[in-house]
Amino acid sequence: MIALLEKLYRWLITIGNALRSPVLLLIRLFWGWQFFLTGKGKLMDLSKPTQYFDSLGIPFPHAQAILVACTECFGGLLLLVGLASRLVSVPLMILLTVAYITTESEAVRSILTDPDKFTSAAPFLFLSLPKSACWNELNDPGYHPGTAWRAIFPSAALAGSSH
Repeated sequence: MIALLEKLYRWLITIGNALRSPVLLLIRLFWGWQFFLTGKGKLMDLSKPTQYFDSLGIPFPHAQAILVACTECFGGLLLLVGLASRLVSVPLMILLTVAYITTESEAVRSILTDPDKFTSAAPFLFLSLPKSACWNELNDPGYHPGTAWRAIFPSAALAGSSH
């Protein structure tokens, strides 16, 4: 019975390892596309984010709207095509963190007294998913964005490998 459980466990680990890169690729593509669309929408009509930032009391709302729109649009494009994805994830996470603190300040203040209020706020999911995807990439020293196809076609990877 223990041998059967060990075999099942090894099988699950093998499948999990094979699916890790394609899943991270899909997450990166999804979030890249979402950031691109959001940034492009803001760039097409800067008056709306400028008015919103002004209503929140953010200094230099027009300059901030341009900065946010460009970060989302061009950062999303870089994330989408896989160029500098680790590097571009930093300003995107900063942008999301500042947006969370600015728009949900009451939920952020109640993080210790009422954690459910913090985690049920709308921006929490948007902030936690990209961070978890990037965290997994950053903690895997052998991960390289261009190697996701190897998990899908392992025999081709072995045949074309020069290592």
